[in-house]
Amino acid sequence: VGISSGYSDTNTLQQGRDLLAMIASLRSGDGLRAIAPSGTVTKGLAAADAVRGIKAPGGLPVLLFGNSRGTMASGWAMTMNFDKSCTYDLPEITCAPAVGDRTIKGAMLLAEFSSGPGYVMDKPSEEDEERGLGKDRPLFIAGSQVEHNIVFFPSSAILAGTSKWPAAFFARGLWDYAASLQGTMDSYRRVKGLKELVVVRAPHPYEVWPADEQKRVQDRLIAFAKGTIQ
Repeated sequence: VGISSGYSDTNTLQQGRDLLAMIASLRSGDGLRAIAPSGTVTKGLAAADAVRGIKAPGGLPVLLFGNSRGTMASGWAMTMNFDKSCTYDLPEITCAPAVGDRTIKGAMLLAEFSSGPGYVMDKPSEEDEERGLGKDRPLFIAGSQVEHNIVFFPSSAILAGTSKWPAAFFARGLWDYAASLQGTMDSYRRVKGLKELVVVRAPHPYEVWPADEQKRVQDRLIAFAKGTIQ
């Protein structure tokens, strides 16, 4: 869920920061330890080389991946790396320039939330209503940020910066309760680089998609990853 301190596991904005910090540590070795099967412990840059299996000071190519809530963390990481980094989870919101890590080549998102609250269905499903969200998700987003300084569901900030992403893969169920197909299409259209959208006749959770459809999506993910890196 994250490597930073805190009392909540639902601050997806902070989880995005954690992802960027982990990627950076795999190059610098800062704060990194690695334990081999033999029990040997290495630290710092030696640990980074051991984990990656290669000495590459410039950093190996990275693709961020997420499923459901994981797409929020990956989406925030992409936003902070390519668009701008804002403190939406603090009482005073300030924005810094994009991190600009050039090793990050794109994102692969399954059952994603990239489009934000503007694409919540006007008639939520029973599942969404049972979770206490439904039409009130934008109010939930604002309230949790203002009252608790927690960012769970993304605002429109991810969507606003999607056009700066170098590549993106989207896979989702056609009757996904979490976000509308129109929202995914909007995110997809904004990506100017390599992109792909795969839809499945299924609901939100990837885990309940038919086995043959899971396999189809996996094959497309691998092909997309190879195409992006190469």
